Amino acid sequence: MEGNQFGIPKTISRRQAMKRGQWVRIAALTGVLLIVGQAGAKNLIQNGEFDDGLAGWNSGWINTGAGVVVDFVVNSEWLLSGENCWQIDVLNGGGTDYYIQRVQNLPLETGVTYTLTFMGMMEGIDLERDITVTFENGEAGGYHRYLSETITLTNDPTEYGPFEHTAEVDDPAVQLKFFFGGGNDVTIFIDAIVVDDGEDDDTAVDSRVSSLPGALSLEQNYPNPFNPDTRIHYTLPSDAHVRLTVYDTRGKAVANPVDRLQTAGSHIVHFDGRDLPSGAYICRLEAGSKTLTRKMMLIK
Repeated sequence: MEGNQFGIPKTISRRQAMKRGQWVRIAALTGVLLIVGQAGAKNLIQNGEFDDGLAGWNSGWINTGAGVVVDFVVNSEWLLSGENCWQIDVLNGGGTDYYIQRVQNLPLETGVTYTLTFMGMMEGIDLERDITVTFENGEAGGYHRYLSETITLTNDPTEYGPFEHTAEVDDPAVQLKFFFGGGNDVTIFIDAIVVDDGEDDDTAVDSRVSSLPGALSLEQNYPNPFNPDTRIHYTLPSDAHVRLTVYDTRGKAVANPVDRLQTAGSHIVHFDGRDLPSGAYICRLEAGSKTLTRKMMLIK
């Protein structure tokens, strides 16, 4: 919402809030986030942010008879919506996407509209990778797909959806399915998986307070050394005009990936050094009157 009863023309996106709802941040109260209004719709998916390891994501099917090799782990490098995300290392995907499946139960009720969103990206020799996600009944009587979407992942973190399905019948045997098989070897990252039915979360409250970062911070880039790209993670305690500049050892600015007003919270910048020579570089973060630096090493 653009305006509110406090007269603050500020919004926080659903991705930042992690749930749908009206959130108002009062910047004058440093380090405090005040949330008012609707608390948000409940998530029907267990552990969609992967903060509980792989709980809820150990069911499915892998066609090992076709030589499929895959590893599922939790990545804690702040790649997508938060600290943790799902990392799927496909070492041999077999001949088709359905050779690697991961599922969660998602029973459908007549007349209810279900909305799916999630975030994803990939790393590998290809620039893109297609995966499939479905609402699917896999009972012995035959497969019935109520929703099927083919998603093209890239090297850039992207939010996919919303994908909607309005149930015309009750079906308690439906599952949310991800298909990761086929294609060349690849590493896939998935996060922030949400399926909601538009109903309020009964456990939510109408107002709550949570802490924002208490001080400006600039983490060590990862990976480091890097070739050719790396991720720079920093947090802001309040809104600020941010300049993120990369210098060589002679003090020459070689890149300026950020120069704009940013909101308080966690930010990740993907830095590409493919056009730079190997060597040491200094990453300088300026926010308000504060300045932080980190040394980075590019090795080609």
